[in-house]
Amino acid sequence: IEVVSHCWQYAHLLGYQLSSLVNFPPTRARVRMTVFHALEDARVSDLLAYFGSIQVPGVTWNWQPLPPGELFRRSIGRHRAARATPADWAWFADCDILFHRDCMDTLADRLQGRQDPLVYPKEERVTAMLEETDPLLVAERHRPKVVDIDPGQFKLLPNPPRAKGAPPASTPQSRRQETSDPPVGMPTS
Repeated sequence: IEVVSHCWQYAHLLGYQLSSLVNFPPTRARVRMTVFHALEDARVSDLLAYFGSIQVPGVTWNWQPLPPGELFRRSIGRHRAARATPADWAWFADCDILFHRDCMDTLADRLQGRQDPLVYPKEERVTAMLEETDPLLVAERHRPKVVDIDPGQFKLLPNPPRAKGAPPASTPQSRRQETSDPPVGMPTS
């Protein structure tokens, strides 16, 4: 599974995303975590340097710098990742999506034998809109570190919007970009 994320000036959110793979590494899947970023964003660059030094079983870090103008058009990075991925499935995610306990292993199990052009989640968990001063958002702001989040902070959202699906890597790129939100799973071959 290749997770493709983009980040510009949201290091505090990306810190939670990357931490979720450190805290809950996959045991039945191999994950390549690709993050498109701009070198001009020093906090994100520092965060990626920090996480890049952490060895996580089953996880490969893949940092991809882009000029800001290209980074702001997520389709550019997604297209590049889709064409280059060695993975069977690609998950185009925003940097505020976390992969908590058993997320990647459950996803890998449920993707076995699937040939769908897109796979959609049956549920997701969300928080209320948080203020910039909320302790959850400021926990990572001062220096890169591995953080965790209390799952009790989230509420279950059954049947989330269908725009968040995951396409196989074999799905043509033109069809992958038809949805405005990132898919959950997309086969790659």
